[in-house]
Amino acid sequence: MLFHMVLSVVSDMKDSVFFFGSERSMMPWGVPFPGFSFAPQRGSADFPFPFVEMVLAELRLHQEASEANNFTDAYYSERRHMNWNDRIPKAAFFANLDSLTPRQLIYDQAMLRPDLFDASFTASEIKAWDPSSSESPILSKQQPNGNESRAMNYTGYAQFISNLWTSRSYTPGNYKYVIVPAGMGVMSLSGRLASLLAHSGEMDG
Repeated sequence: MLFHMVLSVVSDMKDSVFFFGSERSMMPWGVPFPGFSFAPQRGSADFPFPFVEMVLAELRLHQEASEANNFTDAYYSERRHMNWNDRIPKAAFFANLDSLTPRQLIYDQAMLRPDLFDASFTASEIKAWDPSSSESPILSKQQPNGNESRAMNYTGYAQFISNLWTSRSYTPGNYKYVIVPAGMGVMSLSGRLASLLAHSGEMDG
């Protein structure tokens, strides 16, 4: 749907801008040509466009099929995308951690329910969002000590989610579910949802 919308709109516009390499929308209101980014917000004039890593993954998949001259469902299923029943039955969330944003709430839930979530993040630092925490920002994978040891038991504390600071990457096609935060006011990974839906079907027979 996103690709169809973008191509339909751009076909009648001579000038437009595509933002790659960042999820944040950047085009202010009043600019006389359309801008496309991965996470439009209320304060911008951007159109939504899928996450660049998923666009590249689809391009590579298409190039391989073209070289093999094989565009069947069976060929696509054998490449990078596992059959639905073989996929990990968890909600995947692999992203950068922006301190003091709703992403920390997702990582709190991943710590509480590892049976439902598979999560990992990269970050420059972790700050506690819970005002009852007296922790200093964590700048590396630090072990709790002294009074900070109790922070391991509290959501909203920096140490609580530090075990998820593993920098593991999302593997397209290996999960049944992905978490997509809202794209207004926070960063979004909507391209991963588009990829999941594009390869969620099963072959007949």
